Parts: sequence; structure tokens; C-alpha cells
Amino acid sequence: MGIIRFSDDEVFSTDSSEYDILINAALKIKDVSGAIVEIGTRRGGSAKMIIDALYQNNDCNRSMFCIDPYGNIDYEYTNKAAVAHNLNVKLTDNVEEMISTDITSKVKLGYDNTVRNRIVPSLYYYAFQKGIDFQFFFLEDTEFFKRYTDGVPVYNNVKSLVNDYSLVFFDGPHTNNHIKNEIDFFEPRMNKGSIMVFDDIWMYDHDMIENDYLFTNGFKTVARGNIKASYVKESWDSYRSYCHNYF
Repeated sequence: MGIIRFSDDEVFSTDSSEYDILINAALKIKDVSGAIVEIGTRRGGSAKMIIDALYQNNDCNRSMFCIDPYGNIDYEYTNKAAVAHNLNVKLTDNVEEMISTDITSKVKLGYDNTVRNRIVPSLYYYAFQKGIDFQFFFLEDTEFFKRYTDGVPVYNNVKSLVNDYSLVFFDGPHTNNHIKNEIDFFEPRMNKGSIMVFDDIWMYDHDMIENDYLFTNGFKTVARGNIKASYVKESWDSYRSYCHNYF
């Protein structure tokens, strides 16, 4: 029996736009230490773009982690996003609540284990071809945070714990609380020059995230479109400076 291969159209499709913001971010981190993380991989198109950018930039000597549970589990959508996508969810008749980025509903988006079984082996093979140390975690973001708070074990001649990140692409649950929790986990683990990229910024209150969680933690805007936005860390926060100086 031969090895099954899927075409790029079958496994590396995308469902958004403004991917130049993500690609440019991946090209900017060449001299920044740390792993790359994508939260929400789905059909693998954006992960492939990151891998291609690393290969193009001769920046393959680093780890890349993708996090997605698949399984067609409930996915939390803001009411604004649910209305825009015409999802079959029970919404209020109140217009303001209907377009709220604070009120959420649970939906299913169809990313089941059949999708997983096509996408993940293809990504592993593609990353292998490009020389990327690639790992996939079938977890929700919150489960990853609980299990790998002290770092991700990586085995390459010796064991090391990877606990700093150079690029994080946030494309999982697009709600205010989820985005806050994700930033809270990754921000202390990012060095100067690291970049955060956010997808579907229109689905939640990204202005609040930008002002209260990014600018106050030393991040500066690199690019912001209608769909995606990227931010580079220009300074350490006080907690990181304290740990660096005293531990």
C-alpha cells in the first residue's frame, strides 16, 4: 500500500484574507529566539504559509507548534460573528445585543476528525520536507496552557524545554475573554522583537484588546487591516524584567 498524498487544494486551503500580514510577520522574526505557535489550524493553509516564509528566510532551525482540538466540538462565537456568518444560533431580537462582541453563542463549524486526519499528516510531511521541527497538539488553547506552563519538551539530541515564543498567530476562538487569556499566557514568554498576529479582529472588541493588553505591555502596531493585525514587542514588561534581573 502506497503513502496517501493529498493535493494542496484538499488540505491547505484558507477561509480569510490579508495573509500578507502573517507572512511578513514570519519573515521579521529571523533573529528572534523562540518557537512559533498557531492557535486554530483547521485546513492548514496559514500554517503552510508560515512554513514557506521560514524556508524562504532560511529560518528553519526552530520549533513550530500548532494547537487545534478538531472533533467538531462546540466553538464560541460572538453574536456579531454569528450574525455575519448566518449561523443557526438562537439570538436575541435586541439589535444591540445581536451585534454584540461581548455576548457569545456556541456553534459547530464542521472541523471534525476526518478533517484532522487529512490535514495533520500533510502538515507534518510538509514541515519535514522544509526542515522544520513541527509538533501538533490536539488541545484547546486552555488545555495547552495548563499542561505546558513550564514549557514544551523538545528532544533533539538533548532534552530542552521551549518556553519562549517568537511568533504567535491567534486564530482560535475569537472572543474577548479567549483573546485576553491567550495574551496573558504568551506575553510574558515573548522576547523583544517577538510578534503577535490576530485574525478576524472584527469579530470581537479588538480596539479594547489593543489598548488595554498590547500597548500597555510594550507592543507596537506593525500592520492593521480589516481582518488581521500584527504587533511587535518593543520592551519587556516589569514582571519579565524582574525575573530576568533576579532569578
